This record gives sequence, C-alpha cells and structure tokens, in this order.
Amino acid sequence: MIGAIRAEGRSNAVVRNPFPAIWLRLCRWHRNVSTRRALLEMADHELRDVGLTRMQARCEAARPFWDDAADESLVVAVRQAAFVGRRP
Repeated sequence: MIGAIRAEGRSNAVVRNPFPAIWLRLCRWHRNVSTRRALLEMADHELRDVGLTRMQARCEAARPFWDDAADESLVVAVRQAAFVGRRP
C-alpha cells in the first residue's frame, strides 16, 4: 500500500504515512499562489476570456493561499488562460 508502512511487531497493523497528504497540501497551496498571481498579471481581454472582471481577479488574488477556491472550474479556467500566452 502506497503511503502506509507496517508497524513493527504487528503483522496486520498499518500506520499511515502523513507525508503524501502533506505534500499534496503543499502542492495545492503552491497552485493557489501561482494561479492567483497569474490573475493579477492577466490583461483585461484575457480576464474577459475567462469571464472575470478586474475587480473579481483582485478579490480572488487577495485570498490567502490556504483558502481553496469554492469553484474548481474557476481555477481550471484561470490556469488554462494564464499559460496560453506565455513563452517557454
């Protein structure tokens, strides 16, 4: 089982490894920061493409990194729009 280890001396006891959950949370927080930063960098026409106003983008960007988006479709739309025009 991934993310779990067997407890010593007990053949049927499994102890959950907390590191995968911690790693996933850190990744989600990083995504929140980078997505919200990308919102601030978007031009007005790009914001219109994803259905947001400048004020909505500022409000979303002002949220703390640990505050996950209530609407996951907003996150997906912003991530797609933010990286379309970027050069490698």
